[in-house]
Amino acid sequence: MPRKNQIFLIDVLADLPEKFKLILAGPKIEAGPNYNGDLNYLQTIKTNISQKQLTDRVLVIEDYVLSSVYMKLSDLYFMPAWGEGLGTPMLEAIACGLPVVANANEPAFCEWIKNGHNGQLVPIDSASQWSDAVINLSDFDPVKRTKISEEMKSSVNNEIINSQYLQHIKTLMKV
Repeated sequence: MPRKNQIFLIDVLADLPEKFKLILAGPKIEAGPNYNGDLNYLQTIKTNISQKQLTDRVLVIEDYVLSSVYMKLSDLYFMPAWGEGLGTPMLEAIACGLPVVANANEPAFCEWIKNGHNGQLVPIDSASQWSDAVINLSDFDPVKRTKISEEMKSSVNNEIINSQYLQHIKTLMKV
């Protein structure tokens, strides 16, 4: 879908050395009010990949995928989306030990990404800023990956989330 802004990642990849590859995955909408718009967006992505001669560096998977499988094969995760409520895949990526490059203008991303620690927040101003972040984060060592994974797993679990949610409800009830 367009608000996920995957097309922007094609421009980022075009700005990176040939050793970098990109996987774009997720289920294609099969019906409903957004069907035509999403189908056109997917075709635009494919056209862009072809025009930039990146077909050998981009894998587009139109079906549902078990994201953890691909995350384990990856070095970085990207969230160029806008209008994102929480960004669950971003949390999953960090839990897998992946540094995340994310849209700096999204409050949900700003809450979780700590520049240089578990990723990089970068405005959606230019692909070159994102490619610089990719280069900077591409040397995350295994110890740092394990650390960010453990931090995420210890800060996001049912007990913690339920406790915070209950506290939030109690605060709202006092208003």
